Amino acid sequence: MHPIEILMATAAVTAQPIGDPQSWITADDYPKSALEASGEGSVRVILLVDVAGHAEDCTVQKSSGNSELDILTCNLLRQRAKFSPARDAAGNAKPSKRMQKVHWEIAREQLISQGARMTYDLGSTGKISGCDIKEFGIPDPDLTCNPQMVAELTQKFLKYPLTHYSSVSILLAMQVNEDTTIGILRPDGEERIIISKARIGVSQSGIITTCSPDQGALYDGRTLDLCRGTVRVGQKEFERDPSGKARILTVSFEIAGKPR
Repeated sequence: MHPIEILMATAAVTAQPIGDPQSWITADDYPKSALEASGEGSVRVILLVDVAGHAEDCTVQKSSGNSELDILTCNLLRQRAKFSPARDAAGNAKPSKRMQKVHWEIAREQLISQGARMTYDLGSTGKISGCDIKEFGIPDPDLTCNPQMVAELTQKFLKYPLTHYSSVSILLAMQVNEDTTIGILRPDGEERIIISKARIGVSQSGIITTCSPDQGALYDGRTLDLCRGTVRVGQKEFERDPSGKARILTVSFEIAGKPR
């Protein structure tokens, strides 16, 4: 190649993204079915950018391992990706190809000691007159009081009827590596029953590795077991531990009554 041709080729401009490519696909785009299947991974695609800077075509070069995410990636990039088109040495816009990588990862909870306590005030007749929610750690915006539930749980698990107590509390506590700070949600002077308790092993990457029931009360003829509920061994449920350590999560569901 002649030196002048080399200089002209060097002067050509490749396609450049307009705006932040990270904003083209966000966590809000995660399809429900992929979330339920814990579908994750990085997909690498080749975009054909036309002279107007649009992604005219998209081809998967390296799959994420989930075909739905691969197809969705191309569909979204064709709709949203915008570029300053490539130009030749004379400054004329020209079609070009550009590699784009998208990493799909489900947003997960940080694994810290946390809990919530719902305290129901009781009148002299045992009627629920109010409910107060106290939270420790990460707040749960969906947490609500349920008077019907606490009345039923009191009947099932506490020694006496509602008239015996000035208040009844429901507590969900999650303690990491034997942390005791959650104890602030367990005041003294109460009759406390553990409805169900389990110890859960979590790998450094956030995967639940084990679930062992610790305690469980009888309910309608069966022992309540958190490990047979929403806990799914093998699923990645939490963020990666920054120190690279495995953790033990102790989960406890309790009811407590404060005598008059």
